[in-house]
Amino acid sequence: MLDINPEHLPIISAQLGITQASLAAVIGTSASRSAPVPCAIDPVSTSVGEMMLSFAQDFYPQTANGSARLAEGSEVLVPVSASYMAGDTTGGVDVGCAGAVLNA
Repeated sequence: MLDINPEHLPIISAQLGITQASLAAVIGTSASRSAPVPCAIDPVSTSVGEMMLSFAQDFYPQTANGSARLAEGSEVLVPVSASYMAGDTTGGVDVGCAGAVLNA
């Protein structure tokens, strides 16, 4: 049995929004620092910068996408809560679906 407290969903939504904003700030700050300038011109020093840049090119787009999905999930919890309470009040078993907002 699924036990949902719809009054908790807006609170969870706000917490997710704060978490997403913090994550986005960290992503923005760290992305510019993720590819260090080589400290010397020897092959080892230059390869470290190239490897870090290669890692950053894979890591940051995926992380930013995850942050965007977190924001989308946060935004749909309040309407889901209202829909759930409305459905529960009328004695219905159907609750409006908000999942269509999240694209796969």
